Parts: sequence; structure tokens; C-alpha cells
Amino acid sequence: MAIYGPGIPQPSGKPKKRLDMREFFARFNDQAFIGQIASMVNAGSQAEVDQTTREAAQAIPLLDALIAQKRAAEAEGDEVRAKLWLGAVIQLIAIYRLAEDMGYEW
Repeated sequence: MAIYGPGIPQPSGKPKKRLDMREFFARFNDQAFIGQIASMVNAGSQAEVDQTTREAAQAIPLLDALIAQKRAAEAEGDEVRAKLWLGAVIQLIAIYRLAEDMGYEW
């Protein structure tokens, strides 16, 4: 999977930055990642979190499956498993947001 970049036309006709995942993670800033997670944990409203989640899920469809697993664990009363699934969701959203902050579009 790559993030697209200059000179690479996309279906929208808008060129996007391109970066191989290895390059992306090599440039990854751990403090910024932790900051993104902290901002989600301390979000001002659930509506804000929901909006970010919807946007990220459009780019990362896996999020929908992870959220379904979290909800299933909650329905079964398994708080520990639900929190583990939520952690996976939050990490992927943080990656999505960092990529956007770095100027990349999915």
C-alpha cells in the first residue's frame, strides 16, 4: 500500500503525495503519534471522535471490522477484550491523522 503523491493522477484528478509505507514509518514521529492518541482520549466531544472515526474508516476500511469486534465484545460483557479492540481502532486513527498532518492523502 502506498500513499500517492505529486505527478501521480488519482481518480479525482488531483495529484497526491506518494510515500511507501516503510518511508512513512521511518519518518514517523513517536511523540506526534502519542499526541494524536492523547487528543482522541481527551476529545472535547463524542461527536468529534465519531466524525474523525468516520473519515478514517473511509480511508481504512479495516476500522469498521475492528469496531464491530469491539461492539461484539461489549455485547458479551467482555470489557477487557473491548478495550483491546478499541486500542487497535485508536492506533489506526492516529496513523491516519498523522499522515494527514504530514500532508498525505489516502
